[in-house]
Amino acid sequence: MNEKPSKIACAEALSSHHLDYNAVKQFREAVYKARLKIKPPLPKNRQETFQALNQHNTFSKHVWKNDAENNIVMLTSEECLNFLSSVTDIYADGTFKYCARYFYQLYTIHGLQDGMYVPCVYFLLPAKTADTYSVMFQYLVDACPALLSSSINLHLDLEIAAHRAAKSIFPSCTIIACHFHVSQAWYRKIQSLNLTKEYKDSSSSIGSWLKLFFGLPALPPSAVGDCFADILFPRIPDDPRASLFSDYIVSTYIDEFSEFPPAIWASNNIKGRTTNACESFHFHFSKYFNCPHPNIFVFIEAVDEEMKMSTLKIRAVRNRSCGKTKGVEAIKQKEACVRDFKMGTITMEQFIHVIGKKMLPTVL
Repeated sequence: MNEKPSKIACAEALSSHHLDYNAVKQFREAVYKARLKIKPPLPKNRQETFQALNQHNTFSKHVWKNDAENNIVMLTSEECLNFLSSVTDIYADGTFKYCARYFYQLYTIHGLQDGMYVPCVYFLLPAKTADTYSVMFQYLVDACPALLSSSINLHLDLEIAAHRAAKSIFPSCTIIACHFHVSQAWYRKIQSLNLTKEYKDSSSSIGSWLKLFFGLPALPPSAVGDCFADILFPRIPDDPRASLFSDYIVSTYIDEFSEFPPAIWASNNIKGRTTNACESFHFHFSKYFNCPHPNIFVFIEAVDEEMKMSTLKIRAVRNRSCGKTKGVEAIKQKEACVRDFKMGTITMEQFIHVIGKKMLPTVL
């Protein structure tokens, strides 16, 4: 049903010596009319989108919540919710690059088990406020109440609104900030302070000092403050920009009452500390569409297709037939470095220097 009528008609014409152009034209028009009977008219605004989903609720069995009051659509399946109930690591990430028409953001929830990331829930959201995220997470709990009774690790990016909403709905969860997003935020600060040249210069003392910061996320949370006070602070270069960067890190990421304290983003456990799998999925999912804002029916058809893949992944996990996890070698190298540090083979300064190089953000 996804192929263009013109493509179907041409294929039929080429396979038959008896069909002429007029017959192909009539066939194509007939296919269009048949599809119009199956699919409802395209919505012209957000409210019509909700009405269309209500009136044609058999269009997809994955429309779990169709909330016109809060302007949120939730798509999932019973199997995906059951899988989500069984995992301890849940990854959540949003994208603004593409989304169903009349919505602001696509937000997806993934479960991780045995190295397999499974997209389980899709939300179409009208905004990125704490209130919107609170409603979204509440719908997730309503559909999957086991999440409240279990101790879950909720992996998020650095969006403070999402953090606050998650804590209000999942008070016992452990929020883990993505290492990748932390390093990207730090690099953006380096750019804003016009320190990019020094950062990229391997012979620059300022650049070497800046790179040490990227080893902090691999420390235990309790060691971050000491590392900064004993190693990084005494070596602040004699440059006001370096002082500003240092102040930013302390006030935003190290102080007890900072927005993102070390307990959120620092850990010796290297595995699964990024939401890169979610972002990779968003890139893959975008290939279904030929524009940033496809109509709701095209979008849901894509979700239906991905739900089939999620079902296969869940079965692979249950049958213990998962493939090899990507980036295994890089993880092993980082874990070896962590072991050396724990055993006292290398000092804290050596540790953040070595592992910091392995955790530097990608710079173009």
